[in-house]
Amino acid sequence: MQRLGALPAGVLAGALFGALVGGVLGRILMRVIFLIDKSNDGAETDFGTVGEITVGGTLTLLVLSSITGVMGGIFYIGIRRWLPWPSPVARGIFFGLLMMFGPGLLFLGDVDLQIFEPALVIFAAFVAFIVFYGVCVALLTERLHPPRAVRPGRYTEPAARWVVRLAAAGIRALNALGLHRRRLPVLDLEELDKASRAALRQDPQAISRLYASPFFDLRYMPSAAYLQDLLEMWRPARLDTVVVPALALPSTGARFTDPALVEAALRALPRLTLERIEALHWIPTEQPQRMREAIERWCGRLLK
Repeated sequence: MQRLGALPAGVLAGALFGALVGGVLGRILMRVIFLIDKSNDGAETDFGTVGEITVGGTLTLLVLSSITGVMGGIFYIGIRRWLPWPSPVARGIFFGLLMMFGPGLLFLGDVDLQIFEPALVIFAAFVAFIVFYGVCVALLTERLHPPRAVRPGRYTEPAARWVVRLAAAGIRALNALGLHRRRLPVLDLEELDKASRAALRQDPQAISRLYASPFFDLRYMPSAAYLQDLLEMWRPARLDTVVVPALALPSTGARFTDPALVEAALRALPRLTLERIEALHWIPTEQPQRMREAIERWCGRLLK
């Protein structure tokens, strides 16, 4: 079983929630649709006659839902290592939406949404079911087989750069056509800092949930600009050409970065002063006093 890795967990989660969401809840949804719109009573579908719930049709739906659910579970195992979000809920939502473009629509049955009204509400219900399936599969899979940290291969970074570059170009093309968010909310850094400190007093791990998701940044900046920022982060930095004194205050937390790799890169600065600060990630919020003291000591040494 160990050689199979996370595959059994994905198969089990996919089969279970494929049958539950696609077979049981899907059947209930179809019945509700019929009760809302009885104008198609007697119409034939792949699972029987509209308005009738038969044992044969229900069993067929359960079997097909389980098979497609297994396919989805295997698919999730294949892609989860590449998903950037640490939360299994966020990964599950993305996975569920991704299934909309593949076999995910099948596990709810081949119901022709065009013959039922109100079509938009019914379609939204189907989408919600698929996303719910994705979240359930992700949560159970992560519970049964937590993902291990994987170092990227030699082609991972170039491929990721091209994906981000193409995505940014596509979004900018849509922006040029007039498709963009009309208003962006204002980010109050002072209020964010207060909320973050209050959360940290209750839970030291709260900083991970507050800053781990890219969706937080995307709320306050254009999507294309966010992707272009990611590209700039990949641009090689010639730290050895920086001749002025530099102070680096890396955090000791390994949630978002590898402290050893960060320090090794910073050592390229010719006039570096490095002082580690005990923090998970965001030092100005977690350790503002220690950060201030470190900066004041460094400035004092420069003035001597």
